[in-house]
Amino acid sequence: MAPAGWQFWQLRRVDDGRVQWLAVTKPGARSAIDQHKVWTLVPRLAVFVANRYVTQDHHGEVGNEWVHENIDIEQARTVVIDLPEPEPAEIKRFTHPEAELTLQQIDRYPAAKILGKRVATTLTSRC
Repeated sequence: MAPAGWQFWQLRRVDDGRVQWLAVTKPGARSAIDQHKVWTLVPRLAVFVANRYVTQDHHGEVGNEWVHENIDIEQARTVVIDLPEPEPAEIKRFTHPEAELTLQQIDRYPAAKILGKRVATTLTSRC
């Protein structure tokens, strides 16, 4: 069962259709910024991190790099199995608060809290 309020997204690259991210949004969050944010999974850390580039892409604020497909929790749990690790440059890119989110707004949620302990264990055993 998915935690209440979370929506799951599979992000495929526009150019080749490969899945690049598993993302979550929380449209019913209390704060306006949290309603707007998109968190992406960093598999080796088993954590969802607020990602400003995906947030901008999700809301059509920049040229679309990904196709955002709304999926359910069971599909999300399947996607994580083959999800690629982001390159260190990608992590640096989305955590460097130049626009969209301030450093304080780049928050994290453990994968266990959103996807369940079994999935989090699978992620940590991949490394």
